[in-house]
Amino acid sequence: MNGNLKKILIAVVIIVVLFFVYRFFFAGSGPVAALKIETAQSSASAQAGKDFLVALLNLQHINLDAGSAILEDGDFIRLRDMSVSLPDEPQGRPNPFRPLGEDSTTPISPVFQATSTPAATSTRSTTP
Repeated sequence: MNGNLKKILIAVVIIVVLFFVYRFFFAGSGPVAALKIETAQSSASAQAGKDFLVALLNLQHINLDAGSAILEDGDFIRLRDMSVSLPDEPQGRPNPFRPLGEDSTTPISPVFQATSTPAATSTRSTTP
């Protein structure tokens, strides 16, 4: 009877563990909480969209024509150009993804050509 009792207890423990695993992974109120969060986010994004449209409509009323007071203001006239010219930098390799030592400026020709030409001979010398 001791062996049968042991088997029954093991089966009960396995069933209880499987029940809790099922409850943890497959059952619960997860989707309901996600719907509430999505609703809150969508209303916040709608409000942000409305704020953006109001700001855009306010910008349409600004006029920067030649007679505008902004362009004739003393502060605007006193502005100085502080830009810095950047020196030319040397360019890198033509194709940075090719292996080192295979840099060439000639374009890569396709493997199969439409015309029938004999195969090109190697230009490497075989002497050490």
